Amino acid sequence: GRSSVAKLDSMLIVASPADDRARGLAMYHGASTGRWAGKLIQPQNFPRGSIPNVEAFIPDVLAGAYEAIDLFAHPVVVVSSMLRSMLRAAPGNVLVAGDFSAIECRIVNWLAGQNDVLEHFRKYDAGDQNHNPYKIMAVRMGRGASVAEIQKPSDDYQAGKAAELGCGFGMGAEKFVKAAWDVYQLRVTLEEAENAVEIYRSTHQQVKGFWYETDAACRAAIESPGQVQVFGGRRNLRAVVAGAYLYLVLPGGRPLAYAAPRVVMAETPWSAKERARAAERIALGIPEVGDEELVPQMKAQIEFSGVHSITKKWCRQRTYGGHLVENIVQAVARDFLAEGMLRLESRGFGVVMHSHDEAVVEVPEDSPLTAAGLCDILVERPTWAVDCPLAGEGWKGTRYRK
Repeated sequence: GRSSVAKLDSMLIVASPADDRARGLAMYHGASTGRWAGKLIQPQNFPRGSIPNVEAFIPDVLAGAYEAIDLFAHPVVVVSSMLRSMLRAAPGNVLVAGDFSAIECRIVNWLAGQNDVLEHFRKYDAGDQNHNPYKIMAVRMGRGASVAEIQKPSDDYQAGKAAELGCGFGMGAEKFVKAAWDVYQLRVTLEEAENAVEIYRSTHQQVKGFWYETDAACRAAIESPGQVQVFGGRRNLRAVVAGAYLYLVLPGGRPLAYAAPRVVMAETPWSAKERARAAERIALGIPEVGDEELVPQMKAQIEFSGVHSITKKWCRQRTYGGHLVENIVQAVARDFLAEGMLRLESRGFGVVMHSHDEAVVEVPEDSPLTAAGLCDILVERPTWAVDCPLAGEGWKGTRYRK
């Protein structure tokens, strides 16, 4: 009954009759940020899985012993949790994987010049657990009296992680509530979300300013075609309109492109929500609805043409500073991964799969390559980001896993 289990049919279809290899699983530049998009079995959106040590169930699944499995968990849940396990190295080989740790959080703070958070990452990477940024945020949110009290994994740790990762792009409280559940299966109240958003913005002033600076730089570029706008905490980003496009040039030199850009006056999303709530109160006969609540709040906004992420149709869209920063951060993360993959290939380690911020290579069983060794290659900093703290985590084994 789970849609994720439908991937089993896709796996059978894509497995080559000659060698059981699955090929063509990634589309180059499938996303507007330059990231690859998943194809066929869509390895980028495998469910996280809820069964610990799921590989222990493989013999029972292969034997069809579903009644025995059902003593522990529903068989469909088990099969859904082991979808990654169904991808394995060829006989005589093993998979070695490396994943950039908290890459988007590191990048947004690096680009914004939020140096205190970067210093926490550097000390944490050096082994000081008291500088774990997620635990620090959890304490700020009132989830514990000290960093030492926050255990990993726990709901308190997940709350700090959700805030540190999710609030970096201007997320509001209502969206935080949804994201906390969708991404981390963490339930938070609207009041807790409002508190988290307020704390993040008050302790990440450079990141908050980065949203507005990005928006202003892009609007200035649109209004003055041909003039380059330099922005960001490290002054390593540029915005310029050339021809029919707004280009956001990343630190590595690669541009993001937005077609037919223009600046329009439009109602802000929060104004539309406030007016909708006021209209509901009027309809219910609730008094004390002020006239100001019914007046739309207008703001200069950036509009461009592009493919809608949900409808997949070409249309006019609007964007803002926080969303543009998200695009930039994901694009920079993609560039880190791309350069890391090229380094792995140049040193004789063929990349057989990659997903988001992770690269997977296949090597003979007796290869000296370790997960730590692969991560060291993956996170080598390019010349355009020598001061960005990068770190990675990895694993080595026969079957793919998270």
